[in-house]
Amino acid sequence: MKILSIANQKGGVGKTTSTVNLGAALASMGQRICLVDLDSQRNLSRTVQVEGHGNRSIADLIYNHVSGIDYDPCQYLLHNEKEKLDYIQASTMLATAPSILATSDNSNMVLSEILHAPEFGQYDYILIDCRPALDLLTVNALAASDAVIVPVEPESYAVDGLADLFSTIERTRKMVNPELRVNGILITRADSRRTLTRQMIDDLRETFGSQVYDTVIPYLADAAKAANDQHSAVNMKGSRLGGLYLELAKEVVAR
Repeated sequence: MKILSIANQKGGVGKTTSTVNLGAALASMGQRICLVDLDSQRNLSRTVQVEGHGNRSIADLIYNHVSGIDYDPCQYLLHNEKEKLDYIQASTMLATAPSILATSDNSNMVLSEILHAPEFGQYDYILIDCRPALDLLTVNALAASDAVIVPVEPESYAVDGLADLFSTIERTRKMVNPELRVNGILITRADSRRTLTRQMIDDLRETFGSQVYDTVIPYLADAAKAANDQHSAVNMKGSRLGGLYLELAKEVVAR
């Protein structure tokens, strides 16, 4: 089992789109996948949620674990047959999760303890959609993960913010998870018609070298349409975006 966090403290860089579509792409390759929505905005949950799946969420799971309340992890695992993957949905109560985590003696490792339970060993990949913040909840995701995927929009403010994220990754590595690494930097929402965009992509590749994936995700209407229709672009017939995430999935597995 590999746990991957999709993280960037900046919003609007395609974290949720990438989590859903990478998960669907990996599932289409025969991998057993579980998605974890760690964002109280619930965008991932809305995209993959199947009607009638109840209201058990990752927030409840965190609360029960910290409080010492017995729980069955399988009751929180939901299945989306169309995408051929499982998921744990979010709730608005995730907004209070950092305060709950802070009451634990092992506050950085709660999510790791949850996701390394035997019930999760059935999966090849667990993908965590992190919220746009470098708080205790995100640190928990990094502490639980084998690697991080960093979506970044090729514009100056987004690129500048990478320093803070990489600093958090390094601190997490030193404090609680020495095996944590960056699987790759994913360039998203790229408009290659713009000179500035092309220059930023060149700068990213020059600065980070092979850490930057070969696959570049352009800004495409497929992303919004697929989310609105509650499925991945991978399962949208003829979707260019879906094809690109299939290419990305191959890169992720190869690393």
